[in-house]
Amino acid sequence: MEKPEFYFSHVGINGGCEEKREEMLKLCRLVFGADSIQESPHACFAGNRTMEIQKEDGLGTMGHIALYTPDLKAAMAYLEENGYPLDRNTAKYEEDGTMRLIYLKDEINGFAVHLTTRK
Repeated sequence: MEKPEFYFSHVGINGGCEEKREEMLKLCRLVFGADSIQESPHACFAGNRTMEIQKEDGLGTMGHIALYTPDLKAAMAYLEENGYPLDRNTAKYEEDGTMRLIYLKDEINGFAVHLTTRK
């Protein structure tokens, strides 16, 4: 199988307690500028959305690494064929029913890894 395209999307850091989360946000404001912080109900994003500080710990001991791919089905097949099984229970879908995100089954160095079709 031909290798599909993969691109780094973002790193998600498990925020831990509010004090630790605020310390990471303080650093992000200093480095990326306060106006670059975008808040959602579940996380804060910084650095053109390349850093995500989660308000509650998510998958992965340390957090997660997101990889963007324009062809999710091909990327899934490629990774599974090469020994990286997917956790189908983590799949997220768009309103039209197309899959937009799925995690690998196993962590790598304390990080969960997910594929996404969103840049």
